[in-house]
Amino acid sequence: MFDKRNLMGTNDLDSTEKRQNRLPMKKILFILCATLAIASSSNASPFTYYKNDTYYFQVSGSYTMLSDSNISNFTAPTARLRHKDGFGVAAAVGRYYDPVRVEIEYSYRGNRTEGYTVNDVPSSPNVSGNLTYNSLMANVLYEAPLGESMFAYFGGGLGASFVNLEINGRSDMSPTFAYQAMVGLGYNFTRQMSLIFGYRFFSTLQTNHDMKGGTVNVDPAPISGIELGLKINF
Repeated sequence: MFDKRNLMGTNDLDSTEKRQNRLPMKKILFILCATLAIASSSNASPFTYYKNDTYYFQVSGSYTMLSDSNISNFTAPTARLRHKDGFGVAAAVGRYYDPVRVEIEYSYRGNRTEGYTVNDVPSSPNVSGNLTYNSLMANVLYEAPLGESMFAYFGGGLGASFVNLEINGRSDMSPTFAYQAMVGLGYNFTRQMSLIFGYRFFSTLQTNHDMKGGTVNVDPAPISGIELGLKINF
C-alpha cells in the first residue's frame, strides 16, 4: 500500500511567509499588460528591419516559482508537495510574419521539493527530490513597437512536456500536454540583436508516475517565471 509518510518529509513552518515575500507577480503582470495596451494604441511605425522571411534565434534564462503540487493515489489521502523557487532555460528558433512571429522552443525548468502536508498538516521525516519539466513548444507571438528602440510582445504556445518527479532517490518521467503564455518588453541594441525581459505562465495536464508503493498522480502545478533573454535576427 502506498504511504505518503514513507515518501515525503518535514517542511519548514515558515513556508507561507516565504511565499508572501515573493516577487509581486500580479503587479509585474499588470505593468506589462498596461504597457502592451499603450503599445497597441501607439502611432509608432513598425520596425523597418522586421520583414517577412526573416529568421531569429533566441535564448533566455528565468527565475521560476512552481505552485504547490497536489499528489494522490487510490490508497492514500491527497497530499500537497511544496517546492523551492528554481530556474529555467529556453532556446527557440523562429520566423517573422510581420508583425507576428512563429517559433519552435525547447525549455527546461526545475524546482526542488521543500516538504509536504496532508490535510494542511506538516508531515515527517525529511524528503528530498525535485520536479523538472523538459518541454517542446510551438509559440505564436505579436510584437508592437514602442518607438525606434523598444517593443512590447505577447503570445502563447502549445506543446508537450516530459515531467520528471523525483522523491527520495526514486524518479519517474511522464509525458503530457503543455501550454504557456508570455508577455514582456524588448530593447533593440542593433538591427540584429535585442534584449528581452518578461513574464511567462506555464502549466501542464495531470501526470502519472510509478513510484515506490504505487502510481502517484500529480495534478497540474502552474509555473510563473521572470525571464531575461537575447534575440538575434539573421
